[in-house]
Amino acid sequence: REAGDHKHRSRHLVSLGHALRKSGDETGALPVLYEALSSTNSKIERADAQSALVECLLDMGRSEEAQELCEEALQLYVTELGAGHPLSIHTRHLRCRVLMAADRHEEL
Repeated sequence: REAGDHKHRSRHLVSLGHALRKSGDETGALPVLYEALSSTNSKIERADAQSALVECLLDMGRSEEAQELCEEALQLYVTELGAGHPLSIHTRHLRCRVLMAADRHEEL
């Protein structure tokens, strides 16, 4: 099986992106996370990649770029898993961080 055909390619790419980001290599993590986003048809894996991208973009001070990704991830998690699911709650927290970083406190 080719690496690109791996069933959980997106999940592995998200894990790699997290590891790169946490090691301080946000610039290296970004293309890996965008690849994760484009390599899945699963709604949950898409939301996972979007959420990881939001964290990376926030670390890079790019909150405006993170906002749409965050809103999409939150909508997917709430629709697929429910508002009370830990991933939905975590992404609501990310949304607050995005809005605060963008100085949009009135939308909190």
